[in-house]
Amino acid sequence: MASTPAKGLVMGQDAVWLGLSRAASWLCAFAAVLLAAPAVSAAATGVVYGGRTSQGYPVVIELKNRRVVAQALMGFDARCTAGGLYSDWDRWTNLKMTRKGKFGARFGPETFRSDDGTTWDMQSEISGGLNRARSKISGSWHFKITYFDSAGGVTDTCDSGKIRWTAKQ
Repeated sequence: MASTPAKGLVMGQDAVWLGLSRAASWLCAFAAVLLAAPAVSAAATGVVYGGRTSQGYPVVIELKNRRVVAQALMGFDARCTAGGLYSDWDRWTNLKMTRKGKFGARFGPETFRSDDGTTWDMQSEISGGLNRARSKISGSWHFKITYFDSAGGVTDTCDSGKIRWTAKQ
């Protein structure tokens, strides 16, 4: 069974908060994910873009080739209706691009269950595109998580709002 994601903590899907600065923690998490990727030649891996979100977090976009985003990673904050802050990171893989360099995808809402009967729904959305020179990539990201009690009533909702991001080679 899954454990309920904590609110008000800096955390990641496989990361543990170590007391590092916010930026250092995210850079370590991104580096770990990139290093954990299967080893392939540099030519097959493509181009990596780096930048910042409108919230100040790092964003990393790796192209597999001219038509596929191998992976997109970013950190975010989501404000909660109960007054807390949910900080996390999100990762997308194998996003198909159009001939004009545009891409987009949605996830969820997907329900996760705890042993105590509570649940939470997660959903995320990304969209973006390359400039004509293929030297810059930009777009938006959105994340939302809704917590429910064992009777199905909403206890909290954390929403990042639309986060703008830009990354360069």
